[in-house]
Amino acid sequence: MSALDEVVFDRWEEGFVHPTGFCGLCGNSGVVDTRGTLSSSTGVECGVIAMCICPTGHGLIERGVKTTQQLESWLRVMSPAGRVR
Repeated sequence: MSALDEVVFDRWEEGFVHPTGFCGLCGNSGVVDTRGTLSSSTGVECGVIAMCICPTGHGLIERGVKTTQQLESWLRVMSPAGRVR
């Protein structure tokens, strides 16, 4: 693990792990999807779909998941309803 990875992991562990142990950013799906739900203070939509900084997100990176389509497919697998919002 690189020094930067260690810093990111430490920050995630200190501030984004829910008391249940689940990632507070992605719910352990490994993907953060804020499209259609996030906008700047001036109203500019700025949501993204991206790998999370948690261990599951890093696992996706190691598996070679890169594109939006691949992330959406992964979310379908991880979603109880089998769908992306």
